[in-house]
Amino acid sequence: MRAPPMPRTIRHTVTLVGIVCAITMTARAQNRPDIPFISARTDNWGKSTVRGTDSAGWQESQDMSALGVRVELKSFRSPQQPYDVQCFFIARKDVDKSEYIYNVQRRASSAQFDVVVFQAPPLKGHGQRTLFIPVIGPTSGVALLTQGAQGSRFYGWIIRVVSQGMVVRVDSNQPTLKFLAGSAASTFDAAVRRVNSN
Repeated sequence: MRAPPMPRTIRHTVTLVGIVCAITMTARAQNRPDIPFISARTDNWGKSTVRGTDSAGWQESQDMSALGVRVELKSFRSPQQPYDVQCFFIARKDVDKSEYIYNVQRRASSAQFDVVVFQAPPLKGHGQRTLFIPVIGPTSGVALLTQGAQGSRFYGWIIRVVSQGMVVRVDSNQPTLKFLAGSAASTFDAAVRRVNSN
């Protein structure tokens, strides 16, 4: 036995509700930020000593540190808006072991699969200056005058991925730094704003 046909008013109402639901779901999907899968690893971490002699005859040696990060982003589709990939290089002072943001860099990524590489500027570590002074007298020889200076060394890095104004991914080579990036987000936001103002 066939069911009686649905009244035209009800059919129109059901169709209208379906259209509204489809529009609402589409709008929500468009407003929802894309969230990529990321894989970040240390790309270059090393230390070297630079030596030289200045015009006054001081022999100088300076420890220099290098640090780079390679970030891979993978998405199910190309992002609606480019990802803002942010890298924070963290250094630690030799004198009091306190950490600070040494360098901040940003890259835009709009590809479905992308690789972004960050390289920090060289960081000055421990430095020393030595001056050889000839001594003339009954016992000739050389006297040494030495000056030392504390520096910093790299402690690690933090990667943040921002999609449509929201931080959607955070990664780091140090668990403590990853926790810090989440608990003190305003500090890192301020560091990015300083980069934008320069």
